[in-house]
Amino acid sequence: FQPALMMYEYREDPSQVILAEYGIFFYTSSDYGKSWQEEPDWREAFGGYSAYDLLYSPNDQNTIIAAVVNDRGADSESEYGLMITRDHGDNWKFVELPVIEKIETIDISSADPNKIICLTESGFYITRDYGSSWEHFPVGENHIPMRFDVSNQNSNKWLYLYKSSEPTEKHLAISQDGGSSWTFYNDEITKTNLR
Repeated sequence: FQPALMMYEYREDPSQVILAEYGIFFYTSSDYGKSWQEEPDWREAFGGYSAYDLLYSPNDQNTIIAAVVNDRGADSESEYGLMITRDHGDNWKFVELPVIEKIETIDISSADPNKIICLTESGFYITRDYGSSWEHFPVGENHIPMRFDVSNQNSNKWLYLYKSSEPTEKHLAISQDGGSSWTFYNDEITKTNLR
């Protein structure tokens, strides 16, 4: 389920760009994409894992985090996890979550760049030490997580988009305290009112 092409800009300096092709071929640019440098060592470091979501740390262009799936025969029992580099790809570390579930999306707090937030089907998993320990914030029963975003202006404000299992409708929840508590909006969210 890897997108054919993913492109990510560093928020603080959009001239820094990463391009991922099918989650296994990586290219970087430092001039807004006018020229590209292939990164074959990244593919080797990922082993049998492919990236399907990837982002820069908001305050450090050397820290890059990818959500990965073991779809190419990695020597690991973990089907999903994170690949993390803190030196712009010179060294990568594979990190497991406490559960073996697909990571729907990842984000990093702009106020605390060590705080990595992963959304899975059983809720939010947060690490502040690059995967050595995790906190779990469950989502509501019968929720099918779709996406979440952390506000750039307020790192405690989270938006969470999910589907209910019966009936299958999109809903929105907002947390003002970093996922500890939520206000649920039960009206169905449509493409029209999400704009």
